[in-house]
Amino acid sequence: MKKRYFISLWFVLAAVWSVQAQLITTTPAFVTEDCGEVTVVFDATQGTGGLAGYGGTVYAHTGVITSESQSDSDWKYVVADWGENVDKCKMTSLGGDKWQLTITPSIQEYYGVPEGEQVQKLAFVFRSGEPTDASTNIYKEGKAEGGKDIFVEVYEQGLNVSFAQPESDLLVQPGTAVDFAVNASMEADLQLSVNGAAVQSADAATTLEATYTFATVDDYMVVAQAIAGNDVVRDTLYVCVPGDAPVATRPTGLEDGINISPTGDVSLLLYAPDKDNVFLVGDFNNWVQLNEYQMKRDGDYWWYTLSGLDADRLYRFQYVVDGSIRISDPYSELVLDPWNDGWINSRTERYPDLPPYPTGKTDGMVATFQINAPEYDWQVTDFTMPSKSNMVIYELLLRDFTQEQSLQAAIDRIDYLAQLGVTAVELMPIQEFDGNSSWGYAPNHYFAPDKAYGPPEMYKRFIDECHRRGIAVILDVVLNHATGTHPFAALYWDSANNCTT
Repeated sequence: MKKRYFISLWFVLAAVWSVQAQLITTTPAFVTEDCGEVTVVFDATQGTGGLAGYGGTVYAHTGVITSESQSDSDWKYVVADWGENVDKCKMTSLGGDKWQLTITPSIQEYYGVPEGEQVQKLAFVFRSGEPTDASTNIYKEGKAEGGKDIFVEVYEQGLNVSFAQPESDLLVQPGTAVDFAVNASMEADLQLSVNGAAVQSADAATTLEATYTFATVDDYMVVAQAIAGNDVVRDTLYVCVPGDAPVATRPTGLEDGINISPTGDVSLLLYAPDKDNVFLVGDFNNWVQLNEYQMKRDGDYWWYTLSGLDADRLYRFQYVVDGSIRISDPYSELVLDPWNDGWINSRTERYPDLPPYPTGKTDGMVATFQINAPEYDWQVTDFTMPSKSNMVIYELLLRDFTQEQSLQAAIDRIDYLAQLGVTAVELMPIQEFDGNSSWGYAPNHYFAPDKAYGPPEMYKRFIDECHRRGIAVILDVVLNHATGTHPFAALYWDSANNCTT
């Protein structure tokens, strides 16, 4: 839920060369838990455009994000199963690719939210009433850009202000004129400012419009402010007007991925041919695209060196490529996942002190690094491999080996393997994979062990305990397997055909 007094708009940064129409509009403009009936209008030409021109019946697949949700993927109180056509989810055609849904008589009653549970967002995916093929369960879908779910913020009661246009931070070329539209939830004195200078104002108003030309290369903070009595609220977005990507030879010896120097500097190197610019965003710059953090180009490589960091802190970061593609580092040894991390410890504590995802600041997979990362104290330092000619190999899927589905539980059963006469354990793929339950052949990062089984130190302890019993550990790796969330795939993804270009 957006906070009063200062509101930070956090949607995905997008390369926008002109202001786009809105994907979703609501009546009232500011949806609150107690606002009563809510009307939602979906523009099928926006977002993925999967329902543009569709002439059949459209249904809303809808639920809510509440105070009990683990993440934005943790929908609660979904009205109907996917593909189930129920009247309360049937949308009304308004013509012109516009579709309307009425949530009545209230959010709580429509979704069946129990008293005391706070609704933070309404969640949607819109779909065709019938599958595209009778033999499949595949439907035409209307989603946000990048195939993401669509969310409507549920605000706190009282004075609120937000940008109706644009809806996100922008990356624009010099000389671009951007139209701004601001809404307030009640009459207030409104002001729009750019880098602290007032651009437009209106007294006792609920709307404010202005056009501002971003003439020169710079970083701009745009603030919408509303004052009513003693209440002051703000909504903020950022506009980056980038200069040409700086060209510089990367430091000698720099390897792909994350390079930590003896002096505590961190140099990042990304291979990304045929791209125009790459920005670093992360905990070190509040996840905002800034010219200061534009990476340097060296042929098909992009690099940047971070200095002055806290050596003991775990930093989270991403690359923003050409203004719209957000990826993690493909060589990161620990990545954070907004869709699945929230479920890792839901049944048993498989990963104590799991680093939190930077919710509200970005989306997609997030890379990490820590300069003074803790080192594992290996107990067995003189392990000798068993004879390969007489090896007894036990193929082990950590998900199925124990009821707890954890490394700790597997460690507790290593004696059982030794009693069987096993001389080597072959772990089915443990590289970070999509979801939390998998055979492992859907990796999205080759160098990050999947968190679903436990932290990196626990993998090392598993190996150590196997070695202590004379058991080797072999990794099952299929290097031509990778999913669309792998950074290299995401860099060149063809959204229209749902495959790499």
